[in-house]
Amino acid sequence: MKKMQLETKNSTEKNIEELGKLFPSIITEVKDNRGVKKAVDFEKLKNILGDALTEEKEVYEFTWPGKRQSMLEALRPLRKVLRPSVEESINWDKAEHIFIEGDNLEALKLIRESYLGKVKMIYIDPPYNTGHDFIYPDSYKMGFNDYAVSANYYDENGNINFTRDNSTSNALYHSDWCSMIYPRLLIARDLLTKDGVIYISIDNNEVASMKQICDEVFGQNSFVTIIHVQMSTVQGNKVKAAKAGNLVKNTEYILVYSKDGHKEIGRKPLLDPVGYDNHYNLFLTPISKDTYIENSLIDVLSKESDILEELQALSLTDKKGKLSSTKLKDYYSKSEKVKKFIDTNADFIVRMHDSIEVDSDFKRNMISERVYQYFAGERDYLVTLDKNGRTKQRIRLSEKLNYADDFYRTYGPTTIRGDWWPGFYLDMGNISKEGGVAYNNGKKPVRLLEQLIDFTTNKDDIVLDFFAGSCTTAHAVLDLNRKESARRKFIVVQIDEDLDLSLQKATGELKKEIEGQIDFLDSVQRKHYLSELGKERITRILKQKDFESNGFRCFSVDSSNMKDIYYAPDEYSQYLLSATDSNIKEGRTDLDLLFACLLEWGLDLSRSCKTEKIAGMTVHIYDQDTLIACFADNVPEEVVREIAKRKPLRAVFRDSSFVNDTARVNLGEIFKLLSPDTDVKIL
Repeated sequence: MKKMQLETKNSTEKNIEELGKLFPSIITEVKDNRGVKKAVDFEKLKNILGDALTEEKEVYEFTWPGKRQSMLEALRPLRKVLRPSVEESINWDKAEHIFIEGDNLEALKLIRESYLGKVKMIYIDPPYNTGHDFIYPDSYKMGFNDYAVSANYYDENGNINFTRDNSTSNALYHSDWCSMIYPRLLIARDLLTKDGVIYISIDNNEVASMKQICDEVFGQNSFVTIIHVQMSTVQGNKVKAAKAGNLVKNTEYILVYSKDGHKEIGRKPLLDPVGYDNHYNLFLTPISKDTYIENSLIDVLSKESDILEELQALSLTDKKGKLSSTKLKDYYSKSEKVKKFIDTNADFIVRMHDSIEVDSDFKRNMISERVYQYFAGERDYLVTLDKNGRTKQRIRLSEKLNYADDFYRTYGPTTIRGDWWPGFYLDMGNISKEGGVAYNNGKKPVRLLEQLIDFTTNKDDIVLDFFAGSCTTAHAVLDLNRKESARRKFIVVQIDEDLDLSLQKATGELKKEIEGQIDFLDSVQRKHYLSELGKERITRILKQKDFESNGFRCFSVDSSNMKDIYYAPDEYSQYLLSATDSNIKEGRTDLDLLFACLLEWGLDLSRSCKTEKIAGMTVHIYDQDTLIACFADNVPEEVVREIAKRKPLRAVFRDSSFVNDTARVNLGEIFKLLSPDTDVKIL
């Protein structure tokens, strides 16, 4: 009977397996203190690769002190679990969204098998390394045991020191930050679908380092672009700096990479408003179904007395009260009546365009100074004959009018947005109110996240954010789902920073910010942890009327459910083994055990989960017999038979579910007889 390992998979072993598929002859076996294991014969690999393998010490690369250790950390197995919290969740039974509280590196390792290749989009807004950001206290920096003391990673009780700065005076200022982000991105890449996309918000401090790290992790060919987001304007204190000759910072950056290197990452283009194009200065009057006469738009506007009166009142006419086609842009932007007239009649307002070939029979029947609707395949065109007998095209203004994706959802002429995303400084004026939680430092606008998600994902995709902060990404997913009747799912991860500890060291504006967060959490009767702000925000959104049928499942990263004796029974005497009542830690529930099993089997955390009684024993059924678990002591044979008759794909029991080895063997025989394809394991 196979035993649950209950630790994340060793990615090194997986990489060796993948190498073996390409080069079977390089795989060998070695023996260490844990037994025999597979290894790579590097000499054979060198012979196979030949001249393609370099041993030069000077090669083009981006490196820093601690890089090798941070890479190894991404591969290292982890003996931890995600403990479910039904009490903190909303609509647990039907919830499809996931909130994880804890260190994101550990969380990523834990969900890697369950969401391998399943996440369509990742958005992260990591610490910008401004000298005051909390740097995640990973325990793998170069010379960490010594360095951790001087860097103050932990307090005197051995707990994470959330009050620590990554000061610019720190000798490893940039290296610490690189070592923090690198292993997280290595794991994140595995989670993306083949056509998945990652967006990374960053500012000037580490944009160069982030670009080089991403080029290495995702590949240079996977780079799509850097989006420049206008987050502020030159006002307030920035005016003084600008007048002194400074080029003040108004933008933040979003690095964009696609996993497979494709550049066409968007479902549909985003639109920004533009001024009226004065070339749209002709007006069509229909004289039959598909035929028009063409006049000057200015002449048409001049005949509208109410429009003319408004333009004169706005001092937009000349001294004689006349209009000019060169000022159409001003008329459209400043006169509500002109804008209304043009928007309403946009199908009949046109501009001249290039020559176009039409069918000779059609052209033969055309009359000069008439405009005709010409059909070719599935398209229709507006065409006319010029004085020289050449066929020219006309373009309708209505093809340029749309609702823009700007702050005001402006209706009018638009242009397709590129890598310059203007106007988000307008959202920043309202940022403190978004989500209804006290979190202003680094908060991103919901509109920005909505547009990234809408641009990239389909209606049932998974979106991941492992630097969740106040959970703007979760907010954006929920809002977008409501607008589109969609079923996108979010997974968000936020470290449980202790705000009381952070407050002890904070000064100035940061201190006021933390005090405001603590006051807010007190008002909603929540613990003083940063992660509680995200939970509160999601809860508030889900309790709105439109979200009654939705929910999220809450998990926290915690130590293993199993005692140390479970992982190393050989290190304990037979007396201690027999004296141990259970290899499961006190206080751990059936649900804790169940979800630990789900992670090992690589199962989605948001499927249906129910319990039922079989012969008085509690049985857990996950995702319609994908997994059936029974963690009771002394499980009778009739329960085992009933479970086996249902032919689940997987089944799991506790070691203490069976009184002796004979009962354990009998379990295997029952499944061989009734459900031979079931993967049965013991913990």
